[in-house]
Amino acid sequence: MKRIKMNIPTLSVEALTRDGVLVLPSLLSSGAIETIKSEIEKFDHITFNDRIGSLVISENKWIDNLALCSETATNVVLHRSLLNLADGYFGQKAVLGSFRYQKKIKPHKAIPPHSDKGPGLVIFIFLNRVDRSTGATRFIKGSHVEDIEKMKLPFRHVDTDYVRPDLYDFDSFGVEVAGGAGTILIFSQKIIHDLPAFIRPGRELVWATYYPQSDSSLCDDLLFNRNALMMLSEEQRSRVLFQGVAKGVTFTKMGEKTSITDSYNISTLRRIFYLARYAVFMISNRVTEFWAIVRYRQRGMRGNVEL
Repeated sequence: MKRIKMNIPTLSVEALTRDGVLVLPSLLSSGAIETIKSEIEKFDHITFNDRIGSLVISENKWIDNLALCSETATNVVLHRSLLNLADGYFGQKAVLGSFRYQKKIKPHKAIPPHSDKGPGLVIFIFLNRVDRSTGATRFIKGSHVEDIEKMKLPFRHVDTDYVRPDLYDFDSFGVEVAGGAGTILIFSQKIIHDLPAFIRPGRELVWATYYPQSDSSLCDDLLFNRNALMMLSEEQRSRVLFQGVAKGVTFTKMGEKTSITDSYNISTLRRIFYLARYAVFMISNRVTEFWAIVRYRQRGMRGNVEL
């Protein structure tokens, strides 16, 4: 495996601490990005809705355990430069809490202003160009230090606090993040952000979360490719192998030889059904995308905002 090169500016920790969001344009080489996409593509043919393969949920396609298929992406999110940045932000050792792949597979209506619950840092690695037409997230700098309890709406969501939309003028003060493949976006889970409606599907991200080691109980129980795990340094393994991950349904039944995944028992007929359903779904998306582009051009919308 080729060594991943990343040069993160010295003052990045200070900027991230102050603003709650940091953009590192074109940090990864085109070669690294193409390798990651190639590794994902081979695994992406597993189209069943389970946590081992890929999931199609609403407007998104996910690979929930990216370390199973992409050794290159694993080495990126566990790169010394990113870990040092997270350590500096938390003031303690950072651990890997989640690690997945996301692809937007259809146009999406706007996601209103919100804050993600938790003390972590979210990492987006752009695998293709991201702009306003494909879904560019907007942030209010410095809002990660505000008291969310005074601003959030009364209804509850599992991992999100939605806030009153009248409190923030995103059009005037929001920072919209666009960029080419290889751009890395890092932001606090606590920062206020939104996602305007977009018309073109296809945005692809590596999506990871770091937590301070003191909050390691928030971490997901991740699956790793054995070769990828063996190739990690001792320091990297200490970021993924530790006590304190979230308790819940795991893949291996302790004290038993069987695995929870055995319970799926996916028949050949069901596999064919899944593949056929997915094919119809993708054709429908292409038709929807075509007419959305036609309407978009007719409205004469112009311009992409880029940092």
